Amino acid sequence: MRRLFSFLTLILSGLAGGALAQSVANGVIAQGLAASFALFSSFGTLTISGDNTSPLNAVQTINVTANGNSSTAPPGQGLNYWYFRDQVNAGTGLIADLMIRDQFGGAQSTGNRFGIFDFFSVDQQPSSSDPSIQNYTAATMQSYASTPTVSGLTGGVGYGATQYAGSLWATDDNVWLNSTATNWQYLAGHEIGVAIYSGGSVADRWGLPIYAGGDVAGNMDDAGILIAGSGSSASANWKTGIEFGGLRHNWGVQSSGTIIGSVARAYGGSSPQNALYGLDFSSVAFSSGGAPVVMPLITPTTSSTACKTGSLEWDASYLYVCTATNTWKRAALATF
Repeated sequence: MRRLFSFLTLILSGLAGGALAQSVANGVIAQGLAASFALFSSFGTLTISGDNTSPLNAVQTINVTANGNSSTAPPGQGLNYWYFRDQVNAGTGLIADLMIRDQFGGAQSTGNRFGIFDFFSVDQQPSSSDPSIQNYTAATMQSYASTPTVSGLTGGVGYGATQYAGSLWATDDNVWLNSTATNWQYLAGHEIGVAIYSGGSVADRWGLPIYAGGDVAGNMDDAGILIAGSGSSASANWKTGIEFGGLRHNWGVQSSGTIIGSVARAYGGSSPQNALYGLDFSSVAFSSGGAPVVMPLITPTTSSTACKTGSLEWDASYLYVCTATNTWKRAALATF
């Protein structure tokens, strides 16, 4: 943390070459962190107090308390508001508004490490007069563009140099092991843990919600989840595209749940459940001995065994189809 504040202090005191940092405190331009830690929106009547000691060249805890009202602040402004206007030509290089690099190791290095650690908690009930919908987020990344990256691009079908250019990401997570980093136990791009403990409750729980926003879809490839290889080596491709459970993990779906399912909207409006295909593996060449779908052999106990309309099961002798609730019909299988 001390590196972060020292780095930001350096930025404020030594910016040049077209990069601008604006920090506003009660309508007065702050004179860097050495003058005050009060970096927040000038809208409203916020007051701030705490440990403003600077420079922060030792491991220490900074306690800052904010009180007052910033309800008139426009969206996107808050207690610690840093605004960088970048007009620098980086060439083929890289410019980062905030870059933190931690290097550690050696015989004395023990314990866990975090590049950035945000411990976010709601410990007291918010005001009942709060006009917002009371969303609380530990971290938010937002990116947007209001101009093409190159003039005269034609778009359309294809990826030619005159058709499309530029990429925009909200986050871009990369983790790797080099050739000398051997026998690590885990390597993960992103981990998400979602827990509700005894006594707590919530209407909806999601591990990874993905919303399609805006008004149109992508002209070429358009997918909610893309699983792809780097192209450098086929041997580095995933062994399993989507995996449930794992060699060292517990099964994660309730015995009465659904592994992959669709749910019709029932509250707050309506949304047609329309699609062209359920599964489409028509472009995949399956290896000899493989199959598009592999399922266990199941035999309904009777023709009235509980079932959901449209269910399919089979065993060594018959294909079973649930044609109506709790109604099975079967067709015999023959050798060829």
